[in-house]
This record gives sequence, C-alpha cells and structure tokens, in this order.
Amino acid sequence: MTVRALDTLLAAKVINVMPGLRPSDRKVALALIEHFNRKTGRCDPGVERIASLLDCCTRTVIRATNRLEKLGLFEKDRHGGFSNRNRYRPNWGRLAEHEAAWKNKLHRSPRTKMSSGTRQESHVGTDSAVTQTCISILPKQTYSESRAREEGSARPELRASRSFCASRTEAERRWSSDLLKAYASKPVTYAEIVEAIDEALSWLATDAELAKRGTGITIIQQHLKLARE
Repeated sequence: MTVRALDTLLAAKVINVMPGLRPSDRKVALALIEHFNRKTGRCDPGVERIASLLDCCTRTVIRATNRLEKLGLFEKDRHGGFSNRNRYRPNWGRLAEHEAAWKNKLHRSPRTKMSSGTRQESHVGTDSAVTQTCISILPKQTYSESRAREEGSARPELRASRSFCASRTEAERRWSSDLLKAYASKPVTYAEIVEAIDEALSWLATDAELAKRGTGITIIQQHLKLARE
C-alpha cells in the first residue's frame, strides 16, 4: 500500500477524535505517525526519544504503545527496528475505518436549527456613536480579575492532588532514567526489562523512589532478580 501525505493527515485526525483513548495514547500515537517515513515505511523511534519529546517517562510511552497495539491501531515488532528498537506499523486500514465512521457520525448528527425570523439591524435610528472600549478593558480588568478569583478560590485538596501527581511523575522519571543508565550498554536486555515491568511493579518502584531517591531501580532489580550493574 502506498501511503500518501493525506493518509497521515487523516490518521492524525482519527487519533484526535477517536473515543476511548487516553491523552497519553493520543500523544504517543501522533508522535509515531510523525516518525513514519512514507518512502521507506520505517518507523522505529526509541522509547527514550518519544518520552523526551512528550516530556513524560518511558513507562508512559510503553503503556501507551501497548494499548494502541491492543486496539489494532498499530502493529509492533519487538526489536525489529534500527539498533534493536521496536518497529511500529500504523494499521492504515483500521485508521481508515475509524475515519469513515467519524464522517458517518458527523453527517448523521442533528444540526442546530436556525430561526427563520429576520434579524435586527446593527444600529437603530436613535443610536448615537460611542467609543468601543470592551476590547481594551476586558484583558486588563475583567479577565485578570476573574483569573485571580479562580486561582484564589482553588480548593487546597485540589492543589495537593496536583502536587502529589507531579511528585509521582518525577519519581517515576528518576528510576526510569536510572534504569536506562544502568543497562544502556545492553539494549536488548534493557528492552526485555522494560517489557517485564507491569503496573504493580512500576507503582512499587515509584513509592520507593518517593521515600528515598535511588531506591526505585533497586526494587525493580530485586523483583526481576537482576544482577546489579
């Protein structure tokens, strides 16, 4: 199948409107589409590269690619790409099916009915000319005051929740980075280790890293019975 520029554009549209995808799934899928070479069919970006581009940890990328594979949107060959990286193949047929379903839904969706009545002209005869000040006032006063009220009234528990999530993300990123450094000289072994880390082990490693910096990788090595590098 010859892949056209339009095919990649439509794939990106499908990924954005398709239900059931997580935000991280959409980002990773779009990154994979961006790395697809239409001339060679090659698409084998490293997990670390995608994580760096999307500002997330490698585990997030791996979980997203696994979900995309289960949904049939991409096929993944383990270590079938350049330098023992995974090779990805967009399922253009499946993406086209979702694009057709979206078009069908779009055309069948009821449109908003407009009133048949005539509208009033912009100005009535008794109007007098005035200087429009809304555009200049709104950004300086109305919006800034509203924004300040929103930030000031944010619930403490919401702020604490966001801080907690940020701390966990940073902790997961630390042990993921430690793992890469420890096994960078053994790319196949590293890939196998990453594949073996499930949700439960990832959570345990992140908890340990939050308690003490540098212990996340130790938890993984212990559970997978790996020799210390």
